[in-house]
Amino acid sequence: MTVDLNSLKEKAERYIQNEDYSLFRNCLYRLGEAAYEREDLRNALVYWMRCCYLDINGPNNTSGNLDNTLKLYREHKCWSAWENYYFNPEYHGNLAPNLIRILKYNLDNTEFTIEQYHDIFMENALELLEDLNTPIAPTPAWKKLRDRLEEHV
Repeated sequence: MTVDLNSLKEKAERYIQNEDYSLFRNCLYRLGEAAYEREDLRNALVYWMRCCYLDINGPNNTSGNLDNTLKLYREHKCWSAWENYYFNPEYHGNLAPNLIRILKYNLDNTEFTIEQYHDIFMENALELLEDLNTPIAPTPAWKKLRDRLEEHV
């Protein structure tokens, strides 16, 4: 399957500019698949670890727009748990089971170690934390991912 990587990267950039973080996450996943198809596991892991970090933080499908109704809810603190409108880990923070299976498979069947997974995850999560102001920091997010990888047999 051939993918126009430049087009996909442009979409990802457009989604992040529009604060469409769920769609941005989906582009990252597809970029990871494309890297994997090219047998570039290191870059696939970079994209997939970014997906995991975003998944844990629970991106909302907001399209970056707060309409008047949502503004009203927010002002009256009906959604007081939402410190960050674009992420809601309490309700949307779930790791994708298929992505966990892919990561676990590659952990068990390639030269990559859990320590290397950690390093790739932390490097990319720190970048996303800085760029997107995600609510869950990289260290507790890594623990969630590591726990899921360890329980998935």
